[in-house]
Amino acid sequence: MELWNLNSQHCMSVGGGSTAGGAGIIQWSCYGGAEQYWGLYPVSNTGGGYQIRNKNSGKCLADPASSRNAGVQLIQYGCDNGPEQTWYFQTNPDTGFTQISNRVSGMCAAVGGSSTTPGAPIVQWNCTGGSEQRWTTSA
Repeated sequence: MELWNLNSQHCMSVGGGSTAGGAGIIQWSCYGGAEQYWGLYPVSNTGGGYQIRNKNSGKCLADPASSRNAGVQLIQYGCDNGPEQTWYFQTNPDTGFTQISNRVSGMCAAVGGSSTTPGAPIVQWNCTGGSEQRWTTSA
């Protein structure tokens, strides 16, 4: 599935299509590249948490170093079921858009600075419900 941002109308992507652990997550124009496709995998004993695994690299969306700081760019890293790689989806039934929050930080995946520019980083930020934090999926 692609993760499409309401504010920018771009997709969550791995920068440069990298397969390296630690590669930064960005937004990019949606074009169907494998680095823009993500799979959801339930994580046991987390109360509904998921790994978000990139199709191209096989690595998981992660909060680097289990940071609790707002503005930290999200990365991909080897999947290990760690809490820094566990994400929760809260969907608003009225709009259909979803906020994606991290188990460790409790913060939401957001487009940095509410940017609409391709290449802008995807960061974690205090969950406000802003459009830069609202995502929808496509098959």
